Amino acid sequence: MVKELTGVKARNGKSAKALSDVIGYYRVNSSRMQYKTYLEKGYLTGSGAIEPAHRNVIRQ
Repeated sequence: MVKELTGVKARNGKSAKALSDVIGYYRVNSSRMQYKTYLEKGYLTGSGAIEPAHRNVIRQ
């Protein structure tokens, strides 16, 4: 993903900053971004299931 993003041309300073931030995020966190593997193992990858459970625990 970083390779593809480094080929993107930013239109202005604001988008250049956002692009730089995204590239930095991917570089730092890529070892944890194994969504295909997680999905194949049946793991949840989104926060949708966790948020309601969290609220339920806090209420109790």
